[in-house]
Amino acid sequence: MVIRKGTFAKYDYGFIKNLKIYGQLKAPTFDLSHIPASLPIWMGYGGNDALADVKDVQRTIKELQSKPDMLYLENYGHIDFLLSIYAKRDVYDSLISFFRLAQVVNYCQDRLAQDFYEDLFEELDKYGEIESLNVCDNLADHMVGNVYVQFREAVHALNALKNLIGRCYAGRPIIVDYLPVTDFREATCRQYDENICNRGGYCNFMHLKIGRELRRQLFGRIIGLLRIEDLQNFTKKVMVSSIYTTNENKGVIVNRSYEVVGESSADRTPSAAGKSGGLHSLDALTKRG
Repeated sequence: MVIRKGTFAKYDYGFIKNLKIYGQLKAPTFDLSHIPASLPIWMGYGGNDALADVKDVQRTIKELQSKPDMLYLENYGHIDFLLSIYAKRDVYDSLISFFRLAQVVNYCQDRLAQDFYEDLFEELDKYGEIESLNVCDNLADHMVGNVYVQFREAVHALNALKNLIGRCYAGRPIIVDYLPVTDFREATCRQYDENICNRGGYCNFMHLKIGRELRRQLFGRIIGLLRIEDLQNFTKKVMVSSIYTTNENKGVIVNRSYEVVGESSADRTPSAAGKSGGLHSLDALTKRG
């Protein structure tokens, strides 16, 4: 396609078969701008390469978001990168060094991401009990840099909102807002968890940056702080069903059954039970600017 039509695209089967396979008459082109700027790229090219000449390489570089690590060899042709007796010295040593450096960078980025997650968890835990905390690895404008935290109680989310407004992280302002999301599992990309998501960073479902192990450690640490004597104080349980309440912040009506722990039904009215018994909760969103 590049040689015949000057386009970097999938195979052109002709109008009819293209329509059947791709759903359009022309073969779709590859949009190199979708390659994330954070992805390390190494590119090698030669002055005697008639297939991938200098002009083609320069055109490719312009379409990328980042500047690749370049290796130019004036006397190399297309096949020389594989068969030259000097390929190890001229090409492979440089390529191996690039991958080793990329491994170090990736390790540092992962370590920084884990430190960031722990910082967030420790700060947000000051405002109330956290049910889930998700850091997005997505690249789309409406999701990049987003952090989603769900608190067990509405008052906890309100407390977080009050204390986070006007705050900064690493010199960058934190933008805080409420979200009408009650279950982050439905918003998470399961294919990404299985390493089979073909939409990459522009997927509209959450790609979670932090692995399950660290999340399990942090949430397990909080659960481990509960003492046996604290749990023994909550042994009296009463089931309250079909309580209706309107959450003014979300504009929704909730109807569900839940357990009120430690009090009898005579101790409170249905509306009060809905507010203090955990009938609904608010979700706070913190977004790094």
